[in-house]
Amino acid sequence: MNLLHPYPGNVSTIGDCYKLALLECPERKAVVVIGYEHDPCKIDLEPLIASFEVIAKSSKKFELSPRIERRRRGLVHPVHQALGVFAWEVFDHPESA
Repeated sequence: MNLLHPYPGNVSTIGDCYKLALLECPERKAVVVIGYEHDPCKIDLEPLIASFEVIAKSSKKFELSPRIERRRRGLVHPVHQALGVFAWEVFDHPESA
């Protein structure tokens, strides 16, 4: 997952937030992150997801909706045994006004 590079034009989720905030369209805009884990997890995704929220909201001043999160367990892949899907609606950014 490439979430945390906090620069416009980057291929990170924060970079995607910049692109969406600048996009002028009537549709609602959102970023979605999909992460896979062992079950039980060896490295918890929560600190990474929480870090994205802190950087996006506090440091980069994005207005995001509350997180929507869904998890699925019991996947048949030997490594990717659990799935986490995380999503936020992206609203305007101060630099896009």
